[in-house]
Amino acid sequence: LASLSLVDRVRFTLVLVRQIIDRDGLGSQAESTSMMQNVDSTLLLMSREYPQLYKPLVEERDMYFTWSLKRSKAVNGRKAVVGVVGAGHVPGI
Repeated sequence: LASLSLVDRVRFTLVLVRQIIDRDGLGSQAESTSMMQNVDSTLLLMSREYPQLYKPLVEERDMYFTWSLKRSKAVNGRKAVVGVVGAGHVPGI
């Protein structure tokens, strides 16, 4: 967040709060689909409005997760490994 101006920090915080509030009103049946749409829209907004945050928080982290999973598979000599990641990282991994 240090790379953002004070105004951008406030805007970013308000966007996150709005996303959390919008998500809380969902019923259990619509939750999964709506959650993924919410994650997608948040990531798109973040990549447009805050590219200086998007790269280290999403792109670089996805690359690290991918490398870590491949390394774990190779080091342990396994055919498969299981990794638990947030919904926002699934498309990048």
